[in-house]
Amino acid sequence: MLDKESQMEYARSMRAEVRMALATYPHILPEVVDYMLQKEELYAIKRRLLSKADSNISSSTLALLAKKEKDEEILKDIAHHLNTDAEVLEYLAMFNMRRLNLAVASNPNTKQSRLDIYANSNNELVRHAVFLNPNTREETRKRLHEEFRESFWGVESWYDLRGIKTVASGN
Repeated sequence: MLDKESQMEYARSMRAEVRMALATYPHILPEVVDYMLQKEELYAIKRRLLSKADSNISSSTLALLAKKEKDEEILKDIAHHLNTDAEVLEYLAMFNMRRLNLAVASNPNTKQSRLDIYANSNNELVRHAVFLNPNTREETRKRLHEEFRESFWGVESWYDLRGIKTVASGN
């Protein structure tokens, strides 16, 4: 396993392939990820760092990155990240981009007031993301349940959120 000094040395490398290899390294340290996200210019490396499911990117790094980024895919990755705080999600919601709205609606850190707004979206996928979001107000979820009651994905999700195990009847 690489120690912190070695990881930082690779993070500062002028060679993109070295930095990409580090971005895919399963034991990359959170402080190295933070450093790389703040310094990295290459799109593919930033996307790789943001897409790591086990990443511990700090909320402050995600906030800084959200303010300086213009690319919708990277902004969407930030919106999906569980360490993104509610204020940054509100900032990202102001862009009013369809896929970015979907990512914000999916994040459990999104404020209930924003989820209430998204619950009235003309985009069915955004409304469904609100329905599934654990931070959605109960009355909003009940209203959306009526809409998604007959959908293949809605009923199972509604019961799963309540801890009720369902079994397909086969009918």
